[in-house]
Amino acid sequence: MADQEEDFMTLSTKISPVYGGNLYIVFSDDVSFPLDAELYLVFEGSRQRHVTSCDLVNEHTLHSRIPAHAKPESVELTIYRVIQRSCHFIASVPFYYKYDTAYFMVQFLLDSVYNTQSLDNLELVRSDRFDLANEERTTLDERLVLAFRYIPFPVGWNILGYEPDIKQVERETLLHFTARLGLFQVALFLLAKPGSHICVQLLNKEGYTPADVAAKNGFQELVELLSR
Repeated sequence: MADQEEDFMTLSTKISPVYGGNLYIVFSDDVSFPLDAELYLVFEGSRQRHVTSCDLVNEHTLHSRIPAHAKPESVELTIYRVIQRSCHFIASVPFYYKYDTAYFMVQFLLDSVYNTQSLDNLELVRSDRFDLANEERTTLDERLVLAFRYIPFPVGWNILGYEPDIKQVERETLLHFTARLGLFQVALFLLAKPGSHICVQLLNKEGYTPADVAAKNGFQELVELLSR
């Protein structure tokens, strides 16, 4: 059935990280929809079903958010159109969820608060499952913030580590990390976490706050965010 569907439509991806993303579906010239058409995607897994609405980019192209999914697995993706309250089947294809490098990097970053040296060298931000040096930087901010929102934080987690109330040593923090790489969305997310009000003032071993690091790297929006 999947081969038959591919004759008249193309998916921008058939694989998504478990934390979700974006999906575009382009139909052939002989398949079109009015711009006010009501279309939905259903992602059917072994224990979860997600229903998302679609936006029409043009009469041949749909866009939808890929919902987060509880675990990596193969699911069935089905497209429906609603006409006068009746659901009409359009197509169904296999779709896959997986753990990706951003997922594993966020696990590393969450644990980094317990080791004051873990972010000293960006070249060492890697494991056997990810390597910062090989990441696509243009999409890294969005992928990381989605993974941060998806992964449960440990109970009592604090951006300053185990003992947030004691005098903090100079070190690279997660906010320094975001400032070096220009990760605006990640920084905004972390600023809502416990300890962030102290973290923005904390100096690294070079004597710079996160805002100073952002300024050195030319990320003016981050400078303003981290200086509030």
